[in-house]
Amino acid sequence: MRRALLWARIDGGTGTAVLDDQVIRQIELLLDVDSLHTGVPFLARWLCGTERLDAAHHPHIRIDAVSSSCSWADTVVLDGTFEIRGRRHQLHLDGELTRFGDRAVAWLNCDLPHQARHSRPRHWPTRHRLRIQLIAELIRPPPR
Repeated sequence: MRRALLWARIDGGTGTAVLDDQVIRQIELLLDVDSLHTGVPFLARWLCGTERLDAAHHPHIRIDAVSSSCSWADTVVLDGTFEIRGRRHQLHLDGELTRFGDRAVAWLNCDLPHQARHSRPRHWPTRHRLRIQLIAELIRPPPR
């Protein structure tokens, strides 16, 4: 696998997941746009500007997905949508789920085609597909 030329990390805000028999049935996540970090100085500020992610008016990226395959307990395939800047786009995530008692860790991957992103086409990053790797720690809430 080739190393990424550019990388970014964004922190999750809130989310919920429905797990049933070792399989993620549904997942909803809100990612905080203001928490974007990159390996290139000032790139995050440029990406969060009003012509790109517009963090001031659209502070979250929303991901909603449901299970489309549950043939193996450790393999996860989710189909759904993500919402960015008020627009919804199709999303296909696949990966693995590992359980540790009341906790689970999901490692999910997705290739986002350049048409789904809303930057000006003349910018170099928008002409290439974007590989998304999502790592989520799922914690069972305490009983009420």
